[in-house]
Amino acid sequence: MTNLAFIAAGLWGVRQVRRYRTGTFAEVMALWVVVIGIGSTSFHTFASKGTIWADILPIAGFTLAYTLFNLRRFLGMSWSKAILIFVAFYVVAGLITFAVPDWLRIASNGTTSYLPPFLALVFFGAWEAAIGNRASWYNLAGSA
Repeated sequence: MTNLAFIAAGLWGVRQVRRYRTGTFAEVMALWVVVIGIGSTSFHTFASKGTIWADILPIAGFTLAYTLFNLRRFLGMSWSKAILIFVAFYVVAGLITFAVPDWLRIASNGTTSYLPPFLALVFFGAWEAAIGNRASWYNLAGSA
């Protein structure tokens, strides 16, 4: 059922992006949400070594693309600065995730792999709040 919500939300997002002409990047992100819903449906319906990638890759790609979207759209960075901060952030987030003790990784059933996207929402949401960007609250609410 939640996968249908992803598909519906993505289609609604495409409609809104086109209605308000918010740009190609925003439209791609909305379409990506639809792909996440389809990929997740595929895996959770026909769980296999092949369909797991239909679940994982769209989510991972969206997470990375959304970080760039945040840096460009909400923090107003140039591509070169956005890419530099993007790489630095994910190196640090990866090291933090790697440092999570094994017992916690096991106790959380591997969900510690979601730590970098969580940290991105908190970190960039706080940065956006500090400069007064209203989009910050969406990121911070998404991390809650």
